[in-house]
Amino acid sequence: MDAFKFATKVMREGQLAWRLFRDPRVPVLAKLIPSIALLYVVLPIDIIPDWIPIIGGVDDIAIVSGAITLF
Repeated sequence: MDAFKFATKVMREGQLAWRLFRDPRVPVLAKLIPSIALLYVVLPIDIIPDWIPIIGGVDDIAIVSGAITLF
């Protein structure tokens, strides 16, 4: 998959997740999934520390991407 298609897919999934997050019909427990993922990115506690080059940021991206897909 080329970079443009990947970026387009990420944007579409992000927009869908935002709409679902704001929809009152979506259960609160389901809305916790992206909320917890964002907390993981913001808080200093990480599975792989961010100061490790490349790999440190990959776990954050993987957690957020997985959470959006799961949501």
